[in-house]
Amino acid sequence: MAFPVRIVQVGQQPHGIAVDSHANLAYVANHLGGSVSVIDGEAGAVVRILSLGSASGSNGAALDPVSGLLYVANKFTGDVSRARVADGVPPATIPTGSQPDGIAVDPASGRVYVANFGSNTISLFDGATGAIAREVGAGGEPSFIALDPDRGRFYVTHHMGATVGSYDLASGDLLKTIPTGGGPYGIALDAGRGRLYTADRDGMSVTIIDLTTESVIKHMPLNCTPYQVAVNPASGHLYVVCADDRQMHIYNEDTTRWLAWVPVGRGACEGIAVNAATGQVYVSNSDDDTVSIIQDSGPRVTPTPLPTRPATATPTAQPTATPTITPTLTPINQPTATTIATPTTTPTATPTGQFSATPTNTATTTPTIQPSVTPTDQPTATATRFIPGKPDRYEPDDSAIQASNLTTDGRTQEHTFHQPGDIDWARFDATAGGSYLVELIGVSGAQPVVTLYGPDGQTPVVSAAAEVQQIPEAAQASAITRFVWRAPESATNYLRISELAGEGGGNYFYTAAVTALPHSHYLPLVSNGAAEVVAARRVRGRTAPGPAAGGLTAVRALVADPTTGHLYLVGDDTLTLYDPASGRVLARTTVGQTPGGIALDEAQGRVYVASGEHHAVLALDAATLERQAVASGLTQPGGLAVVGDRLFAADTASGIVHVLATGDLHALARAPVGPGSYAVVGLPTSQRVFVGLTGSDGVAVLDARTGELLTTTRLGGLGYPQGLAADDAGGRVYVVYALAPRYRQIAILDGATGERIGVILATLDRPMANVEAIALDSGRNRLLVGDATGVLAYDLARGTWLGALPMAPDEAISDKDS
Repeated sequence: MAFPVRIVQVGQQPHGIAVDSHANLAYVANHLGGSVSVIDGEAGAVVRILSLGSASGSNGAALDPVSGLLYVANKFTGDVSRARVADGVPPATIPTGSQPDGIAVDPASGRVYVANFGSNTISLFDGATGAIAREVGAGGEPSFIALDPDRGRFYVTHHMGATVGSYDLASGDLLKTIPTGGGPYGIALDAGRGRLYTADRDGMSVTIIDLTTESVIKHMPLNCTPYQVAVNPASGHLYVVCADDRQMHIYNEDTTRWLAWVPVGRGACEGIAVNAATGQVYVSNSDDDTVSIIQDSGPRVTPTPLPTRPATATPTAQPTATPTITPTLTPINQPTATTIATPTTTPTATPTGQFSATPTNTATTTPTIQPSVTPTDQPTATATRFIPGKPDRYEPDDSAIQASNLTTDGRTQEHTFHQPGDIDWARFDATAGGSYLVELIGVSGAQPVVTLYGPDGQTPVVSAAAEVQQIPEAAQASAITRFVWRAPESATNYLRISELAGEGGGNYFYTAAVTALPHSHYLPLVSNGAAEVVAARRVRGRTAPGPAAGGLTAVRALVADPTTGHLYLVGDDTLTLYDPASGRVLARTTVGQTPGGIALDEAQGRVYVASGEHHAVLALDAATLERQAVASGLTQPGGLAVVGDRLFAADTASGIVHVLATGDLHALARAPVGPGSYAVVGLPTSQRVFVGLTGSDGVAVLDARTGELLTTTRLGGLGYPQGLAADDAGGRVYVVYALAPRYRQIAILDGATGERIGVILATLDRPMANVEAIALDSGRNRLLVGDATGVLAYDLARGTWLGALPMAPDEAISDKDS
């Protein structure tokens, strides 16, 4: 149906995309930085970067394939940049209304149409000369534009008015308003089918309009919030991007039947484009600084021959009436406030490195997450950075759906309470188990008050008195509000910010920053509750197969015995020895709550299990699962791997790997690797140890002989590498990591260098939701994946999923005491 091809790194906060189907190029307008990234569709890589000079806040992009002119609407500077894509001559600027957003060009006439979101107008100008033909009034917050030259119309979504305007293509006159769902934003038109589509953000629907009668055919309800829509006339597919869920859904245009979904990146709110000649769909991921390229199935079309136009004068590059740009409108990328650049953490039970041969009843203290982080010097923002009484660059941000995006690296945003009673919203993405410092600093009398809301933007997720310390304090004439919060799930969260006394105006401004705290504050949260499993199995339009009755689910770690083919499966608090050939459970024992990784030592005839409850590594007989030895003293034990006579044990909370002797489990050494060291595998042939860093998107590679950190491989996506499997004979390592919510994939790394050499994609039927474990069954040349629905098998030779392994009831197996 459709599948992700690759993710391309572009400039800062990509928004609009324009496609040249003749040259197979995509032009991506970068909201920050004043540039356009040019992607070669065949190579799937950026091949050029076009400068837009002093332009700021680039939104929509449109290409005139006849003249080779690219037009980019710039929100902050209130103009359109016109650039020649062939030679990169410095662009000209054409003034428009306030906050231009969507833009479109008619190749037959060369006329350009711009939706001015902030001034409720539409600008029409001649593309070759830049001469403004007309500026017409529009409904509330005109957002995006679609042209229908054959019918002499163009259509504009009125976001505030909950309508679509039908305008005359030649004069710009408003001919009709058509009701839609609430908050229409993105728009798409299929002239051949006579259909117009709008993404109704507030109404959580897509409105389908007949172009002949200009009447609504259907309001198609969704269970997500759509931001953008696009169509591929060749395949008859409608694409709907639900940015909050990081998914693009695919529908049949003719039947409106849901077909599939594919993952996209974070912040996919502003840009989507289709090259019908290649079947490629481009989606801009503003929060990731990337573009997702998705390959659609179905027929392709030959690009339409370009129309001819009377020769016009070559556009000059000189600026035309460039508006004065105040410093307020220039995005600030450097971290002006050194907010928690060097957090001072409270002592958090650092592992002593001393190990005993018997269990200990004294559990090592779990790392605390106290808001004891002392900020360094406070930023000294100056009031001259803002125009008195004017909205800041992030407006409108008066609701959750308009929230500005905050990174979690401590970089600040500068806001004003530009009028009394002004309320601002911001959002940030958090990883489950991560701790985040939220800090707001009010200047010149402003006293910011903040409330943290969950993914729905409506539910306060914490009580200020119970779980968050909000500390207003005076320092250098600044009012500071800060708290430390630990994320219970990986999701987008929202901040509602208001002035304590409801004041506003030119002198009332503040900075806002979110900082992901170091991993000493980090405890990975992995939830396998029934509600989450059900949600994970739910695929849009269908339900994936659930676990069989009596079967084992919620597999946290597993390892395969290459000789017998038996599997060792770690559940919520148990270790199970399982024979996949017969589907029978052979033995079982308890290992304590919050178990970590598992490793098989064929030479010793042992299996090792990390026990979070006991803060220890347990050594058990591989056949009977009887306990033989214990290495205690770990803060938060994670993954385990055996290389020769050494056992490598990750300590997640401390970011290190302990090296133990496999015989008596005494400590040999410890190696720092990075935040959230969790899954571990070893390759005896290459003498390499791979460690998944769940606090980032990295996999650390160690020399097994010396413990030296050789390199760290970055996976991208959402990161969180949680499961690793080693193929020593093939010299490969397989890594499960999160590409998007409820969608994971498996990266293939070179066993010697750690370089990424391939990928195994999940499918719609097997999205690998909530995957926590992966193992190699070398005897059968297959991967085994612990999914929310059980254990799945993947045939490495054929490159196909084989389905879930059968699990027989195991009532006859009695648990052994821990």
